[in-house]
Amino acid sequence: MNYISPDACIKEAKYIITQGHSSIASGAQVLGDRNNGKPVISLGKYTVLAENCCLSPSLRVAESSLSSGNSSSTSADISGTKSGKFYPVKIGDYVYIGARSVISAANVGSHVLIGSDCVVKDMAVIGDGCVLMPGTVVEPYQKIGSYQILEKNGLREMDSGIECIDRFCELQFQGINSHWPFA
Repeated sequence: MNYISPDACIKEAKYIITQGHSSIASGAQVLGDRNNGKPVISLGKYTVLAENCCLSPSLRVAESSLSSGNSSSTSADISGTKSGKFYPVKIGDYVYIGARSVISAANVGSHVLIGSDCVVKDMAVIGDGCVLMPGTVVEPYQKIGSYQILEKNGLREMDSGIECIDRFCELQFQGINSHWPFA
């Protein structure tokens, strides 16, 4: 069973796959309309999209555009003049995406917590068990290894906490107001 707010914006739902127990909050945008005729967004179990966040597939920019320095934009601000194809985004199980975050990554692993106001740009990869602190930016094509905490001043190793992320996502789905200190 999934919960989708009536105020959420889901475009081209036939290109979006959910594994169940996903929650999409008010104002969240899931942009399946940016596709190549195939499913472009896959949400794992207990994925929570908080208020006003945006999830869209990555734009894989053609080599000629990369060499001219145009690779820094996210797919949320595509003007239609860039050449490239949309690359599917896969979100793992037990993932929380905070309010007002913009995600156009190629892959977000399982057991991941993304704080509010984060930006994950085109073709970025976030490993399993990661935490992105509020306001952090992941650049295009950047890879964040598993069990890392990304802050504005860099990466650090995570000691433990995967079970906490799982439980937090389950409680959010069930509608229990469980506040993570930085989500």
